[in-house]
Amino acid sequence: MSTEADETCADYADALKDLTINSKPMITSLTMLAQELGAHDVTIACRIGELIERHIRTSSPKAKLCGFYLMDSIAKNVKGHYVGHFAKGLADLYISVYQIADSTTSFGSYSGAVPNEKITWGKLGVDTPRFIIESDATIVAPLFFGWLLDW
Repeated sequence: MSTEADETCADYADALKDLTINSKPMITSLTMLAQELGAHDVTIACRIGELIERHIRTSSPKAKLCGFYLMDSIAKNVKGHYVGHFAKGLADLYISVYQIADSTTSFGSYSGAVPNEKITWGKLGVDTPRFIIESDATIVAPLFFGWLLDW
């Protein structure tokens, strides 16, 4: 791999270190950066995917869940090589995270809100629908189905 690709991945790794709280602007920024850097380069996409997976495995329980949010955002918005890469090790990664996360965090309270206060990530307006997330499958299912159906 070229020095430029190494620098690109090092820059992404540096930006990823700041993902320690559930921040939609940060996740959006990291998603856009992943698209810019790896959407058309399978090697860089895989390296970025590995960086995200390493971040999830080595972070605190709450930061692990933020990493899953990032994976979810990339899989839904960028798709391409990322979906296949994430799907390969998703089950093991998911199991390792939920064996360590505390019950409040792993219940789906990514924002720290209680279940009846959870809302969608969309822009909120008066008519914006609000949903309670009762299952962590909202993260895993799109990745799995994307891989299964080759989206």
